[in-house]
Amino acid sequence: IGLSLAVVIRIIMLASMAYIMKLTTPLFYVDDFGVSGKDMIMFAGGIFLLYKATTELHERLEGQTAYVDGGNGRRKHTAFWAVVGQIILLDAVFSIDSVITAVAMVEHITIAMAAVVVAMAVMIWASKPLTEFVDKHPSIKVLELAFLTMVGTLLVAEAFDVHVPKAYVYVAMLFSLTVEALNIRARTKRLARG
Repeated sequence: IGLSLAVVIRIIMLASMAYIMKLTTPLFYVDDFGVSGKDMIMFAGGIFLLYKATTELHERLEGQTAYVDGGNGRRKHTAFWAVVGQIILLDAVFSIDSVITAVAMVEHITIAMAAVVVAMAVMIWASKPLTEFVDKHPSIKVLELAFLTMVGTLLVAEAFDVHVPKAYVYVAMLFSLTVEALNIRARTKRLARG
């Protein structure tokens, strides 16, 4: 549901491109630094991601606290609509740059809208097998949360006009995933040997 609603949000963002492009013009200045609507959204999204990832990492590594219900040992789950809201919010933050880039790349907005629908359909189709894989290999969850921390840091940096080439981030993620894939393979072989 969250991903489906995120498609709708991206299509609305593409349709209201004139407004989205205005988000890049400075609203006010701090010394010589112009602060735009995009900067504020990136900063807020980055702080939110850092908070969520750090909280989840702490819970995974320390194994207790905020999510345990009243000391009875049961995990307290986040409300359904709160999770859907978080998916939509994070997707909106992540999609600002991609929407601006998409408009610069294509002449017809309908092509960009079709690409968004196809991309989300692939994400929805892949979400179940990916979730099952992550549930089977808990160390991947920690790696995901580390990636979210990195992305949150990059969003905050971008809000202050510090641009880190995305290739560096992708290479770091690929390297980490490769190492973890080798670890999973080694663990599987050890378990098979008994």
